[in-house]
Amino acid sequence: MVLQQQGESAKVPNPAKQVPDNAAAMHPVMVLHQMRPGLQYVITQFTKDNKAALTVTCEIDGQNFEGEGPNVKKAKFQLAKAAIS
Repeated sequence: MVLQQQGESAKVPNPAKQVPDNAAAMHPVMVLHQMRPGLQYVITQFTKDNKAALTVTCEIDGQNFEGEGPNVKKAKFQLAKAAIS
């Protein structure tokens, strides 16, 4: 694990210029991370129909995307699907 020194900027890999060729066979979150590495997510927990649920939001190119699900993994999946389409 590499720790970042104070004053150094985090190095983020160059994003993909377009959708990867094999994107249809990949998980939507993986495609999103290849296209836009270093995304920051905001996770909010709430109650829906007396059940705990989560909302994950993210800003990509000035546009906000949101995914909702019973856990973070499913909420990120919904967010990635919305962002890619």
